[in-house]
Amino acid sequence: TDEAVEFVKKISHPNFKLNLDLSTIIINKESPAEVVDSAAGLISHIHISAPHLREINDNKIDHRHFAKVLRALDYDGFVSLEMHQSPTGFSTEILRKNLEVFSQYYR
Repeated sequence: TDEAVEFVKKISHPNFKLNLDLSTIIINKESPAEVVDSAAGLISHIHISAPHLREINDNKIDHRHFAKVLRALDYDGFVSLEMHQSPTGFSTEILRKNLEVFSQYYR
């Protein structure tokens, strides 16, 4: 993520911004707070996602903390849920549970 932030800074154009992906932060074993802080003002879109685009409601992601970090920086850009269907196929129940988590923290 640091490389992406530095790249956006180097381009230094108002129409070239960062799409921050929570699953990438998790996979890279980075601190969400540190990443968001280093990218403040450069983020235009955030994907709320789990590693390998699995369910976000598996308790491995501290959504309360991540949402708090975003609010502390007054982030007001786009935030979207990003996930694949479950390995067993499409499930409205899984989607509903993930949307509940998403709307609880990222309204």
